[in-house]
Amino acid sequence: MRISLRRSVVAGTTLLLAVGLSACSTGPSVADACATTNKDLSALVTDAQNIVMNSASDPAATAAGTKKLTEQFTALEKKIENEDVKKAVAPLGAAYAALDADVAKATADSSNTAGVLDAMEKFLDASKKAQAEYRKVCAA
Repeated sequence: MRISLRRSVVAGTTLLLAVGLSACSTGPSVADACATTNKDLSALVTDAQNIVMNSASDPAATAAGTKKLTEQFTALEKKIENEDVKKAVAPLGAAYAALDADVAKATADSSNTAGVLDAMEKFLDASKKAQAEYRKVCAA
């Protein structure tokens, strides 16, 4: 009787340990993923601010800059391993992609600097909403 009880305890403990370890190996926690993502986002936000500041004076550089930002953001999204954080970051990626497309359209006509500014304004609105959602996920 004692042997079967001991075996049951060992088997149960082994099962719990296996389940616990498999749950840990699914990827980083939301907090860990947010901490890693925040570093990369900070660099992207700084680059985006510089592009916005110079958008009226150099539309061609703005188009090149937004394309580069979109590529960097796509790379960032691919690095994120936590699904909750990835979902929260996706709208930011969409905002960057829309900005790139809008700026490319606006700069096709070199006299359309207002189009570039409109694209920037649209991006800033979308970006603020997406950042608020990201902060909510990371604060949880």
